Amino acid sequence: MPKIQYSLKAMLVFIFVLFLDSINRVSRVQEKTDMAEKNSDIRIESSISTQKFYNQRNFYLTGFTLFLSLVLNFTYTVILDLLETEEKLDILQKKSSENGDSTQLEKQKKEVARLRDELALAKKKVLDFETLKKQADQQHAEFNRLADEHAALIKQEDASDVKKES
Repeated sequence: MPKIQYSLKAMLVFIFVLFLDSINRVSRVQEKTDMAEKNSDIRIESSISTQKFYNQRNFYLTGFTLFLSLVLNFTYTVILDLLETEEKLDILQKKSSENGDSTQLEKQKKEVARLRDELALAKKKVLDFETLKKQADQQHAEFNRLADEHAALIKQEDASDVKKES
């Protein structure tokens, strides 16, 4: 388990570096866009808009990846807490069945009730994070669909520009 966590952390650092690189590239392309607005060459504008599209896509993909990794990490810790709470509940139930002392039994019943409440809360958190994860996946799919549509429109626009020129 520690080896997996170490490799995941290394991967997250790599993705974070890619995220920073994509931010840098987006800003450089924005500067090119500002400079290209002075020139009215359609080929240069098309090239820059393509670069801008790809760099923004990379920016969003790495950002979504970082966000989802944080969600998964938090979900992992919630599930571990859930498992620990269930183990404590089982231990207390075994102790309460073995121990016949009424005051001790009362204390253990209160502890069991408290742990059940914690268990219900942890299950609710897991459900909330699963819902959040599904929403993020849907947003990612929608982004990809829109990116494909955008690329198709750019190709169509370039094709219509070529037909007009000839």
